[in-house]
Amino acid sequence: MEFHQRIKKGARNALRGHWGKAIAILMVFGGVLLLLSTLEQFLYLIFHYSGYLDVLQSPEFYLDDILDYHLGPLLITGSICILWLLLIPPMIYGIASWYYHLSGGSPKEFSAVFCAFTSLRQWARSVGMTLILLALHLFWLAVFTVIPVLVLLFFRNFTFDPASRLAIFIPFGKAGGWILLTMAMVFYLVLIQRYALCFYLMAQKPRIPLLKAIRQSVQAMQGRSWEMISLRLSFIWWMLLSLLMFPLIYVVPYYQSAIAIYARYAVEYDIRETQQKQQHLAQQQPVQQLPRPEDAQQAQEESLDDGQTREYPVSDLQQHMGK
Repeated sequence: MEFHQRIKKGARNALRGHWGKAIAILMVFGGVLLLLSTLEQFLYLIFHYSGYLDVLQSPEFYLDDILDYHLGPLLITGSICILWLLLIPPMIYGIASWYYHLSGGSPKEFSAVFCAFTSLRQWARSVGMTLILLALHLFWLAVFTVIPVLVLLFFRNFTFDPASRLAIFIPFGKAGGWILLTMAMVFYLVLIQRYALCFYLMAQKPRIPLLKAIRQSVQAMQGRSWEMISLRLSFIWWMLLSLLMFPLIYVVPYYQSAIAIYARYAVEYDIRETQQKQQHLAQQQPVQQLPRPEDAQQAQEESLDDGQTREYPVSDLQQHMGK
């Protein structure tokens, strides 16, 4: 809990003097999401589509709902997805970059949120990272939930003779299915925390290869998934308060700033740990070969250290966050 309090205190310190920009970022991003959602619902309303098909005719059960595969709804959904890819991933990258620089003591202007739109390469990288992460999330979601969903569907749709002894297992089967599904979702949420640093790593090193950013995120988050989960859950009361809508202008910037600070902490800790391992290995080698100039230049280009972290009082948790 003390660890969380230090991060939250650092988040409040980081936002000091920048609340106006943070709220403006929230308003713009929320406005874009609302615009896309409204446009989709408006198109469905005009053409009298619902967008979904209830396969089993069970309105109270949503797991069997699938997208309407008719041409009209597919065109509407596809068009909105294209707009989503054009707008949302670059903005997510820009917001992550803005908060990451804020956590490092080098706050950017509000316009930095749209940095990915100024370069086709950065726009493509943000979209590419989003698609890769989406594929990874869907893959692990399918791996963890396929068995519980099959169990639920089986006990919901398989008809037993009420006089049969097997009928008594129906409620137990349904309860067991929901328990398995709950456990699967917990494991899934813990596992996907490994990818939580990807956009922050891209913000720190804009030219880092996407797969390398994913590998470094997994490496930096090794053994820290529950730590990240607990930090997110520590905002649960703030999130419940946000149901009143107005507190969102405080909670969302506060939450994003805290996550960015933790991301910087995890990245720096991994860098220092890697450097210590390399020094330890170097000490065990009796003969050391001097690096070539081109190797030194390449290592410098690939370094994740932006040279700004140590200058800001929220970077080093142990030394500075208590201030």
